[in-house]
Amino acid sequence: MIRRIVFPVFAFMLLLYASCVHSPPKTNLQLKELKEVAAAHQAHEIEGTSDCDYNETVGGVTLQARKINQRECKRIFGHNLIHQGSQPIQLFIYNNTPDTVVWRPSYLDLPLESTKKVSKGLSRNAPVWAAAIGFPIYWLINPYWGIIAVPLTIYIFSRKKKKKAKMIHHNALNNETVSLPPYTRTNKFIFVKRSNFRRDFEIKLFNEDKKKLLRFEVEC
Repeated sequence: MIRRIVFPVFAFMLLLYASCVHSPPKTNLQLKELKEVAAAHQAHEIEGTSDCDYNETVGGVTLQARKINQRECKRIFGHNLIHQGSQPIQLFIYNNTPDTVVWRPSYLDLPLESTKKVSKGLSRNAPVWAAAIGFPIYWLINPYWGIIAVPLTIYIFSRKKKKKAKMIHHNALNNETVSLPPYTRTNKFIFVKRSNFRRDFEIKLFNEDKKKLLRFEVEC
């Protein structure tokens, strides 16, 4: 008897929750609430990103850009990507409109470097050096340590490299189209080869509803 009552109630609550979470905003009231939340978030985040090299609003969309230096690069990614030849640029995009805004790789007039290529340079020789230096030392102390410790060290270095690569891929605007729904924001990185980097470049975003191209002349 209890099961007959509890199960339908639980199923109804689950469906109600799913509809609340996943249904897109349809009414003007919902859009207004989203707009207020987005404005509050943007006001808070702009305070924390006041050191941005570039900050401009075009057609209700705000773009902020920061050229990441070597110290920040090591702190954010755990590795000096600039030293290996990649220049990260951090982008903050705030869609303060009731329209959908789209980013495409072709909207940047700098050649993007793939995250796969950037990740390849992460501590590439660390496992080799760990084996070359660690094995003789451990072998002199205790042969069994050499057999156990060196593979373990190589495994730890490889795990760290995979973790860094995963983070770079997750936080990057890759070579794919990205859509920003109304009153949403994103904070992503793009990577450019240092030899291809210019301080002045253009980024475009497309307002899908108004069929309008938004142009940003960035200076980093």
